Amino acid sequence: MLFRSWRHHVPASGWALLLAIAAIGAGLAMGVGFAIVRPRKFALAGVFVAAVGIAWIVWAPGAPGVTVVVIDCLSDERLNEELMPRTWALAEHAYRFENAHAQSSWTRTSVASMLTGSWPNRHQLYHVKPQPDRVSPDVPLLAPLVSASGRATAMFAEQAQLDRAFGLAAGFDRYGFRDGRANQIIDRYSRWRAFFRHVPHLAWIHILDIHKPYTPKHDNGMPIPTPAKPTGNPYDDQAELMRELNQGGRKLRAGEWTTLRRAHESEVRELDTKLGQLWADLRADGTLDTDWLVITADHGEAFGEHGWFTHGSTPWSELIEVPLVIRPPGGLRKARILTTTARHIDLAPTILGFFGLPAPGMDGRDLGPALRGETMEDVPSFAEYFQETGRRISVTFGNRSLVRTPEGDATYDLAADPGQQTPLPPDPELLALLAEYLAKDGHAGGSVQTSDETMEGLRALGYLDGP
Repeated sequence: MLFRSWRHHVPASGWALLLAIAAIGAGLAMGVGFAIVRPRKFALAGVFVAAVGIAWIVWAPGAPGVTVVVIDCLSDERLNEELMPRTWALAEHAYRFENAHAQSSWTRTSVASMLTGSWPNRHQLYHVKPQPDRVSPDVPLLAPLVSASGRATAMFAEQAQLDRAFGLAAGFDRYGFRDGRANQIIDRYSRWRAFFRHVPHLAWIHILDIHKPYTPKHDNGMPIPTPAKPTGNPYDDQAELMRELNQGGRKLRAGEWTTLRRAHESEVRELDTKLGQLWADLRADGTLDTDWLVITADHGEAFGEHGWFTHGSTPWSELIEVPLVIRPPGGLRKARILTTTARHIDLAPTILGFFGLPAPGMDGRDLGPALRGETMEDVPSFAEYFQETGRRISVTFGNRSLVRTPEGDATYDLAADPGQQTPLPPDPELLALLAEYLAKDGHAGGSVQTSDETMEGLRALGYLDGP
């Protein structure tokens, strides 16, 4: 019990903790050694040095850890009490943002915005063909800033989009992007946490379980639609079905869209069961008492709202409106619903704020004032996706959004038309915001030659055609 109470006072820097432990060890060694071969006053000096080390650990300013859980393909509307009761129960003691936006409708661009605090047109992780991009060298990265302050950092993920070659691994002491399904990731994280929860740390978890192909254990016996030439391989079949639908070569009936949606939601329920065990473990070992916990998604998932299946498309609301739950150490008595606009680019500055660190050169802002109940100015949110047919961008500001595609611009009233089904003439203010954003387009970090395994992983997920 004594050690658990000390964990609330771990020195803000991991290096300070190591120095304190070294002082304790050196002091005890001096005390024992000098007590045997030297006068007693030297032994007392050793005891004093050890006491200083112990006092530093006990009374130093506390520095909680931060654990981030990113659930691939989880739309904001699907984090609810019916589909995810265990995660929802955790969110009932946290801050929940009603207006949280991803910066892209697919993983790599979106996660890059989280880890850099930068807009897509600055970090430039856009393309997948002929070879993927590497993050622009002139943008800051979260993990190196955290690591440089002496804190432990770790990534646990199963996502070919997070291959080290893309440049996002910098600053992580432990970086995994082929860690397996949720159960395996949770097990790897738990083994890491057995030691590192005792020191200041940043742990980043990215879970892929509800990404296509949908293969739920409980699918109500409803056959999932297949492509014109099914192969029998779920990865191939659903990736090909996605291409048929999204390229206009196939139409689904309402009931077929419902089947796909239910299969996805069955997987959401199954994932929540696995996450429930993680939350229980974090509560049992005291991590929920000491860590900030952030739960979000890289993007949502589409089921025909705009004729599109899955994700990686025009950044419509169903793809960029994501959950954002921030649970402080110890939790809140009850949930606080925040209307402040929160963007993925705000995550890195906010996490750095938890550590008391600055966020130099980032486009995002620290959401700490909103958590403290302060009013924050409304800000625009931009999201991008690159297709071979052209660049697709959205800007959301207040209750309005403007979507730009190669076919033109359209504005949507999100209060009256949250599903963006009724296009209105382009809004001059939103056009001006978009022009200001585009004027800051940066320079790409260059393409990279990735491994055959990673390219095959991207192909399996549906991001590449053919061999």
